[in-house]
Amino acid sequence: MKIIWVISIIILSVSFSSYGEVYKWIDKQGNVHYTDRPVNNSKEMNVDIDSKKKEIKIDDRAEQRRKLADAMEEDRIEKEKLKNKKNKQKKKLKRKCQWAKDQLRSYESAGSLYNLDKEGKRIILSDSEREKTTHSLRADIKKHCK
Repeated sequence: MKIIWVISIIILSVSFSSYGEVYKWIDKQGNVHYTDRPVNNSKEMNVDIDSKKKEIKIDDRAEQRRKLADAMEEDRIEKEKLKNKKNKQKKKLKRKCQWAKDQLRSYESAGSLYNLDKEGKRIILSDSEREKTTHSLRADIKKHCK
């Protein structure tokens, strides 16, 4: 019985005084996650888990609060950057969508389509070339207009 008690105390003391690895990462929606396993864009944060109670001074608490506030501010900035990046991508897709729709409308209403050669002369597109061009624009519309 005493052996079990001694083993239990050893296991508890080892488990309370350990060093853990924590990984911090931000998903596509801008949410911050913490995990014990590395993820694609995660940053490693070493966390010392110590069972000994330390006297915490007022300065130490203020320092801890400052560090926490800094980490939260960093998270907020990263989230804002991700949001701005998404907004730029949406605007870019919207412009591409509108351009493709305008081009398709003008191609469909035109009597004939042409390209210019090096000398500036018109080269009229054949029906099959015209169909390829309009098909390509329709594909762009499907891709960019969501």
